[in-house]
Amino acid sequence: GVAELVLERGLMTAEQLAKLPIEFKLSTTDANIPKGSSLTFEATLSRTPQESVVFNFMPESEAGKGTWRTLPMEELDKLHGYKMFLPDINESTTFYVSSGLHKSQQYKVTVFEPFTLQGFELVTRYPEVYRMPEVVETQGVVNVSAVAGSKILVRILGNKKIQDATLTWASGGTVKFTPDKDRDTTAFASFDVAKSDTGKLKITDIDKQVYEV
Repeated sequence: GVAELVLERGLMTAEQLAKLPIEFKLSTTDANIPKGSSLTFEATLSRTPQESVVFNFMPESEAGKGTWRTLPMEELDKLHGYKMFLPDINESTTFYVSSGLHKSQQYKVTVFEPFTLQGFELVTRYPEVYRMPEVVETQGVVNVSAVAGSKILVRILGNKKIQDATLTWASGGTVKFTPDKDRDTTAFASFDVAKSDTGKLKITDIDKQVYEV
């Protein structure tokens, strides 16, 4: 009966309790993060563990070479909850949580380089009537001063492959940039100068991170 079941559980030895299965529910599983990010990992266990709860991790550079690094997890103010804070993650890392012989599934945090806008190459081509040579310059921002009818060629310079970029004018309308297959950390576009205007640039890199300027 129920009374017998309770009695039997009450008489279980520490060794028997330690063999009861533990399920691990992790707040972070597989993830992609920018290099240098920090993460707080939380684990919720299905029962009270008999042994300490440990965060096990192995940086990608040590995979197959070294042993798992271990850090004790901090107990949370919630039932069977534990956490671990990892600052400044600069390398892809595989991890799992354990308590004694009980282990969670292994997961991987993949680190990627954040996109850095390195500037713009600008080419200004004036209308033929002015008989002016084209002007080529590199700028930190797109700041064009040209007569109406001029054609502007803009190349975005980045530190990693650009997937997509769009310039949206304040007055309406957009300019789509084309990623350069030969210089794949750049993208280019051209437009005609018709009037004074300002715009916002939205860049999406190969890791689908969005940068706006």
